[in-house]
Order: sequence, then C-alpha cells, then structure tokens
Amino acid sequence: MNAPSPAHPAPAEIARTYLVVVASVALSTLARFALTPLLGSRAAFIVYFPALVLSAWVGGWGGGLVALALSTLAATYYFLSPMHTLAIPERSDQVSLLVFVIVGLSVSALSSSQRKARQRAEKAAADATRTERALRDSEARKSAVLEVALDCIIAIDEEGKIVEFNPAAQKTFGYTSEEAIGRPISETVIPPALRRQHHAGFAHYLATGVGPILGHRIELVGMRKSGEEFPVELSIVPMKREGKRGSIAYLRDISERKALEQEQAHLADTNRLLLDSTGEGIYGIDLQGRFTFVNRAAAQMLGFAHEEIIGRNGHALIHHARPDGTPYPEAECPIFRVIRSGESARVEGEVFWRADGVPFPVAYSAAPIIEQRSGEQGTVRGAVVTFFDISERQALDRERARLTEREHRIAEQLQQALQPAVPASVPGLELADYYQPALEEAGVGGDFSDVFAADKGVTFLVVGDLSGKGLAAASQVATVRNMLRFALYNGRSLAGPVTTLSRTLVENDLLTGFATLFVGRFDAHTRLLSYVNCGQDAGLVLRAETGQIEELPATGPVLGGFPEANYTEQEVRLESGDVLALYTDGLTEAGPTRTSLLTGEGVAALLRVQVGQRSAPEIVLRLIAGVDDYAQSGLRDDQCLLVGIVT
Repeated sequence: MNAPSPAHPAPAEIARTYLVVVASVALSTLARFALTPLLGSRAAFIVYFPALVLSAWVGGWGGGLVALALSTLAATYYFLSPMHTLAIPERSDQVSLLVFVIVGLSVSALSSSQRKARQRAEKAAADATRTERALRDSEARKSAVLEVALDCIIAIDEEGKIVEFNPAAQKTFGYTSEEAIGRPISETVIPPALRRQHHAGFAHYLATGVGPILGHRIELVGMRKSGEEFPVELSIVPMKREGKRGSIAYLRDISERKALEQEQAHLADTNRLLLDSTGEGIYGIDLQGRFTFVNRAAAQMLGFAHEEIIGRNGHALIHHARPDGTPYPEAECPIFRVIRSGESARVEGEVFWRADGVPFPVAYSAAPIIEQRSGEQGTVRGAVVTFFDISERQALDRERARLTEREHRIAEQLQQALQPAVPASVPGLELADYYQPALEEAGVGGDFSDVFAADKGVTFLVVGDLSGKGLAAASQVATVRNMLRFALYNGRSLAGPVTTLSRTLVENDLLTGFATLFVGRFDAHTRLLSYVNCGQDAGLVLRAETGQIEELPATGPVLGGFPEANYTEQEVRLESGDVLALYTDGLTEAGPTRTSLLTGEGVAALLRVQVGQRSAPEIVLRLIAGVDDYAQSGLRDDQCLLVGIVT
C-alpha cells in the first residue's frame, strides 16, 4: 500500500508532529525554570527559539505557529511580572514580546520553506528512484516473459532479421540465441516453399503498415534447424523499434495437437463404425434435449436422415405422445429425469414416433453422460439412449400368452382326469379337499388325493406326493394312482398291496424319483381306520371329545425308493365328530424363509383350534388360510389336503 503524500498527512502523523511541538515547548519551559534564579524576569523568551525552529522544521508553518503561541503563553504566564497572569504592564516586556513574535514568525516561515524544499527534493529523488525501478522491473518482466513463455517469441526488425529469440524458440527450432539473432527469419524458421510468400507479405507490411495475417491466428508449416518441417500456430503483431517498423511472431508447435486431432478423428470414425454396426438404435442428447449424435439403426427405425435429426429436440420429435396418442409432457419423460437426477433408467411399454407419424413400441435405457474431472464431482452433460423396436417381441408375447392359455386349459383338463373330484361324503365321513400346484402356470403337479369305495361301507382314502413339480410330476400320478387302485382292489390288507406296488415300481423303473403316500381304509360300521404311511408327513386326528391331536406316523419308507422295502399296517378307532386331516409337505414346508418353516407341529396347531367345527369345507378353508398367513407368499411346493369329519 502506498504511503500518504506529504500534502495529505495521515492523522497519526499529524498527532506525532504536534506532540513534538508541545514537547519542545514544554522542555523549553522547564529549562527557563532552571535559569530563573540567574535571569529573573529578564530574557523570558530567549529559551523558546530552539523550540520554534524544531517545531517549524517538523510541522512546517502550522507547527511553528502553534509553538509560537504556546511559547508566548508560557513565557508571559510563568516568567513576566506580574507572574501567573497574562497581563503585560511593562513596556519593555511588551517590546520583548513583539520582537519575539516577529522573530518567531520569521523563523517559522524560514524553517517551513526549508522543510518544503527538503520534501520536494525527497519527492523528486523518490520519483526518480521509482522511475528507474519501474524501468528495471519492466525490463525484468520482459526478460522473464521471454524466458518462461511456452510459446516461441521471435522479434524481427525492418530488415527481417531476428532481434529476439526466446528459450522456447531455441528449444523448438534447434538454434541457440547467438545463432539466431541477426539472421534473416526467412532463412531460419520458414521452409523454402513459403519464403517468397513471406518476402512479399513483409514488404507490403513495411510499405503500408498493414498485412493480411496481422492480428490473426493461423496455422502453417515451420522448419527446424535440421530441416524438419512441422505444423505451427502463428500470430503476428506489429512493432516499432526506434521509429522503424518490425514485428513480433508468436509461434507454437502443434505437432502433438495435430497428432491428437488425427487420433480423435480416427477414434470418431471407429466409434461411428461401432455405433452403425449394432442393430440397436443409439442416440445422444444434450442438457436441452437436442440430438447430438444418432447411429444408423436409430435413424432407420425413426425414418429420418442423419442431418434431419441432429440439433433438434428429441422429445418433441420422437417422444411427444403416449401410446394412446395423448400428449407426453417433457417434465414426465424418464429420459429427462435421467438428465436431472444423473441416474440411469430402463423403460418398456412406451412408443417412439417415426417421421411418417406412425408410432412403434420400444424398450429403451437411458444413462447420463457425466463429465468427470480430477478431484471434482462429475457434471451431467446430457444422456445417451439405447432403444430397440419391440413390435415383433410383443407379437411373440401375445402368441406365447395364447399358447400358455391353451396349455393351461389342457392342464386343467388333465388335472381333472388325474385327480377326480372328491365326493362331499362317503359312508361315515363328510369330506373336503384342497389342491394348489407350486407352478401355477402349469396347473398340475405331483401331489394328489383319491377317494374310492372298496366293499359296502368301506372307503379308501389316499394322499400322495411324487417328487418334482408341474407336468413332469403329474405325468406319473396316473401311473401310481391306477396301479395303487389295482393293488388295493386285489388285496386283503393294506400293507401287502403297498409293498407289492413299491417293489414293482422299483424293479421296472416306472418311477422317476420317489413318492410319499398315505393309504387309509375307513370302515363306517366299526369306525376303524387302517392305514399305511409311506414316508409321508404324519396324518392328524383331532379328537372331538378332548380336543387333543393324535398323529398317524410313517409305517415304512418312501415309495419306490428301496427294492426290499416292507410296510406295516396300523389301526386307529375314530369317534363321531373326530376330524381326520391328511396332507403333503407343501403345508409343512411353507414359510417366509427356508429356515422358518411351518412344520408338522404348526399344521397340528392350526388344526387344534378347529375343535367343535362341524363343516369339513370350513376346516379346509381355515387351515389353508392359516398356512398362507404364516407363509407370507412363501409357497415352495404343491399343496394337497384331505379333511374328513366322522359322522
């Protein structure tokens, strides 16, 4: 910061000046007190002259006047008779005062003049010093600029000879400064093919002061000391040196930039080939939604020529309406949300509009174009959209849906054939069942139930589960069901026919995998239930009288798994109102996760709360509802349930 000029001293400087004035007068007063025993009231003013001189020298005319006033007051009050008053009755004292004032004013004026002369001399010296320093600084800056400039700086005089050749020029062209200075520029850095053109242009400039390339940045060819030619960027400004015309050339080696431009052009061509070789439509938009590029497939699908689409608003051109023709506001467009949020999006079920005004269904993905700089958060610069026409796929989907519906109807018919409807009642029992395949699209599965009569008043109750799901498992249900019926019709007990069935299936390889099976025979006269359980979840009996649950556990291994398997037969007597529940593992293995399954205990708990219920269909509904609530949509297997209430 510059110091205040003498004409306008700072407040602090003024305060210091007048502090010196007051101090000098005070010291003079003290000195006069010391001399009072010798002088008495004579020569009261003489000791104040040094204070006047000092004050005028330090504070100029103002300081001298203040010192004169203070000295007059102090001498009159302390040293003239009568003392301690400002009255001056003696004529001699009045004359002394007048002389003191006149001399004091003269001294102040003289000292002030000397002070101003000194200040002017100091200012002139300071100005000269600053000018000299500015010249040195200017020369230093010029040298520094020439030294550190990345561009080549070459100055030439009116003869076209080099007078400045900075280090960048030395490095670029291969000459030292001593070699270059004094040489014609045309023979130093200009290739032979361009020298005639240079001479003509320079001569025109010397004659007129103007030239076609002055003040412009152009690209041409330079030449190194070795004779190698290379591309340079050139800018020339006029210069006057000692009243004569010259010029300064600023050059930059652009070999690397040209190589990079060629590489970028090659890369752009490669990218174009890659974009045009894909069958998917690809285009890019900027922050305003305008097309910045579009590949061949996109242009063909949209029906536009490449030049017709670049620079136009993409939403207004191809995405302005919904499939039903209603306007599609740009603010609701997922592509523009990608630009605003910086997050990618995948969309299906919308349409793009061709140049002929016909829409076509598309699936597209949009991703932000993010400019990433080191140490900074990326900035969204636009979006790239990849899309394809899904007209054929939608047609295939419709055909697939039609075939699926047809297969579903066939599956339902097959299921009805494989699993005949359970009668609402048989002698001694009210019945209800439930069946739900794990694969709903198949409509069938490997679980089944079968109820059929044996002798009068005797009914067979069967619930089975073949490994696997869907049509593959359902195709084996008929085999097991029909063979089991044949074996039971021709046997006297349950264990013998079931054992024979298992061995037949194993020995003849009639079963893929294995099956679990509960086979029961209920005699309505005796209310005796005989059963064989082939590795199935235990059947459950809910006692009407006590509300207790009794299990009917496995009496042998799974069916068709072991060639030497033997099965035993068990019996249980049922009473009026008792509930019999037979089910497959689709109920016990239901659950929100594979580690949180319902299990047989859970099914038993759901059945226990049905005590007193007299409707088999109602019990089935409540049991399945309880399973669904627990499973939370965690159905993993076919479900089959058969419930009977003893009447």
